[in-house]
Amino acid sequence: MNTSKFNEYSKLPFLVGLPGCHRQAVLSLLEALEQGRNPCELGARKVRALKGVWRFRIGRKYRLLCWEKDGLRQFELVTRQALECAIARR
Repeated sequence: MNTSKFNEYSKLPFLVGLPGCHRQAVLSLLEALEQGRNPCELGARKVRALKGVWRFRIGRKYRLLCWEKDGLRQFELVTRQALECAIARR
């Protein structure tokens, strides 16, 4: 039985239209981050333009952005093409 808090799609609405293999990759990343693993160990890269923002590669098409705001970890899944726009919004 999986007792993760990431099981329910209502808590992660960006996973709804995602293909199964990418969804599993995102969930495994979130599980590892929840366990306290370092983002660098998981293949993250820092976003140069923004301090404290990490990006994870999810397949060829998607990128997962991760940052902390008010002590809570925030996530945003964007396509590779929309990455620059997402960075500019921060």
